[in-house]
Amino acid sequence: MTITLDLPKSLERRLREEAAQRGMTLDRHIFQRLAEPDVPTRPAVLTEAELLHKIRPDLGLASEIWNRYDQLVRQRRTEQLTDYEYEELIALNDIIEHANVERIKLLIQLAKLRQTSLEQVMNDLGIRPRSSDLDDE
Repeated sequence: MTITLDLPKSLERRLREEAAQRGMTLDRHIFQRLAEPDVPTRPAVLTEAELLHKIRPDLGLASEIWNRYDQLVRQRRTEQLTDYEYEELIALNDIIEHANVERIKLLIQLAKLRQTSLEQVMNDLGIRPRSSDLDDE
């Protein structure tokens, strides 16, 4: 899909600078910024119920993101990705990794609250690693 935006020059310049600092294309950077899940910006002390509510199996990502990610992984396995789709897959993988980091932080808080290990909390909640789709690259 192609979308054309008219951005103020200052915003365009800032996005280009951010992309350059991260060593990625402008398209990939904008895509990643738009698809990032909402995450708390400050550490908060949460109750067990709040932590359990925030520790979501889908990592808080929309089903469209997961569907597109799975589709791109299948295409990569059959070597049918365009360069643009490959960049999109990398950006989605970055988003998923970021969401996983945030979930691990919540799981660690829950483990501390329960005075147990991270592994035990993950076992208790039935959280298992998803197959690592990009490891075979």
